Amino acid sequence: MKRTYKSIKDHNSKTGNNSRTWVYMNIMESLLGERPFMSPLATISSSNNFATFDNSSSSNADRKAQESTSKIAEAIMQSRNLAEKNKNQRHKEKMDFRKDMLNLLQKMMDKS
Repeated sequence: MKRTYKSIKDHNSKTGNNSRTWVYMNIMESLLGERPFMSPLATISSSNNFATFDNSSSSNADRKAQESTSKIAEAIMQSRNLAEKNKNQRHKEKMDFRKDMLNLLQKMMDKS
């Protein structure tokens, strides 16, 4: 579906081509429309020996992406901290259990 969407979008962006439609075009546009792989920031031409940069991306979109990335990073860090805390708690419980078992074994040895 992504390939079809990209093909239709590329076809419709070229001048002189008739417009192609697709049943899922609006849905795919809402999902993939602003993604960098759908509209690259730079294109290179092999015939002109220079690169064309597209500066049309708004700073608002960049800010939203950065906020989203920072939220994801913070969630990952919280998850890792919680996992480490749980691991340390399990280790402490295991060591306490072993210590209790060792004390019990020692008491049994002393009685004999």
